[in-house]
Formats: sequence, structure tokens, C-alpha cells
Amino acid sequence: MSFRKTLNRHYKIISLLQNKPRSFQEINDELANQQDATEDLRVSQRTFQRDIQEIEQNHQIEIASDKSRNVYYIKESAEDEYKTRLRENYDIINAIRMSKGMGESLFGYFGSICASDFGRLVPDISVQIVPLLVLS
Repeated sequence: MSFRKTLNRHYKIISLLQNKPRSFQEINDELANQQDATEDLRVSQRTFQRDIQEIEQNHQIEIASDKSRNVYYIKESAEDEYKTRLRENYDIINAIRMSKGMGESLFGYFGSICASDFGRLVPDISVQIVPLLVLS
């Protein structure tokens, strides 16, 4: 499985659980309903358990389960502001990439910016993209 697909799935799981607690089935249904039809992000229960462990290790976000309600929720988040902004920028770039018309040209432009100097320019991307999203 590609790193991009795994990362996309992790970010989607985090995003879903930030809104409200959800069951594995609800999460998997949302993963299946991605706008990008080329990627099916559904996983088995075992892969989902591995994802929970990887999210805690890589993003410092602890996901727990409530057995009585059969749901998962974010128990504790030690994610720093930089990682939060990076995840938000990733979501914005994916949204632009999936939009019709201007998506490919903008993704190519911002993708080359990220590749050229990732560490320094990623925080600036949200400042550059937000006016474009408001205008569209």
C-alpha cells in the first residue's frame, strides 16, 4: 500500500473522530465514500487497529474505544500546532486537487513549492491558498 494512501487514511480517520465518536463501520463507510474515486480507503478491522497505533506513534493522537457504545474517539491529543497545520494543508491541497478545472494546475504549482523547500514553505501554503478558496 502506498505511503500517500496510508497517510490520507490516517488524516481522514483523525478528521472523522475530531467531529464525534464513531463506530468502526461508520469510519469504514466514510473511508469508502471518498470524493477521489481512484482510492478506496476501506480497511479490515486489523488494519484499522494498526492505523490507530501508527496515528498515536506518528501524530501523538491517542484513539480509544468505548466498548459499551461500540465507538472510537480521540482520548488525548498532543499534536503540536505545526503538525496540525501540516495536516490541514494536506487536506486543502487534496481538496484543490480533486476539484474540477483548476485543481491540476494548482496542485502542480504548490507541489513543486513543497518539493523545493518543504520545511520552510509549508506553513506559508495556507496563507497563499485561502484567498484562492474564498474567490472560487
